[in-house]
Amino acid sequence: MAALLFIGALSVAILLFYRAAPAPGFFWFTCSWLTGTGSLALSGFFNATDAVPSRFVIVLAGAILYGVFCFKLAEHEKPSPDRLMAMHLVRLPVEIVLYLLYLDRQVPLIMTFAGWNFDVLVPLSCMLILALRTAGTGNSRLLLICWNLAGMLLLLWIVLIAILSSPLPFQQLAFDQPNMAVMQFPYVWLPAGLVPLIFVSHLLAIKTLLRSRNR
Repeated sequence: MAALLFIGALSVAILLFYRAAPAPGFFWFTCSWLTGTGSLALSGFFNATDAVPSRFVIVLAGAILYGVFCFKLAEHEKPSPDRLMAMHLVRLPVEIVLYLLYLDRQVPLIMTFAGWNFDVLVPLSCMLILALRTAGTGNSRLLLICWNLAGMLLLLWIVLIAILSSPLPFQQLAFDQPNMAVMQFPYVWLPAGLVPLIFVSHLLAIKTLLRSRNR
């Protein structure tokens, strides 16, 4: 159930990102990157946590490059802030997935909304702001910029917790129940694909909002 819910959330995020910024080449590059990382995870490549250097660096470094590529592709497409905001609704099912993985002893409690993960506030507040904008209110540019900045900070917070909880040479947290899920298929796509897309969507929204203010 958790795997299907996660794949569904990722698929929706990819479609919503493309709908907000239909950049040529986005689907081809995304499918290639996800196929590569997914294949490595299926083969058990990332399970060798004692390898030096850590094999998971491929995912971490690749995710950064993937994010930069998506940003460069999408920034010329005049993305819609509202459509980019709608993309963050997928963070709610992802939080459910993380809790299910905790119950399956694949991630630590601190990575869930029952622990140190406050990312669930983003999709909940997103629903409220989108409802207000639909009703003709909540159109403050400053509010949207602050919301996106807060969303970025909350994302970076849980990413830091996830990295420090993973069985890597720099692990500092959750030694009794480490973050093993991201080493496996399909959850390797959480750091490889979903996190970069979410982060880039915040950056694109902020840039678009700032640009519209200067016109």
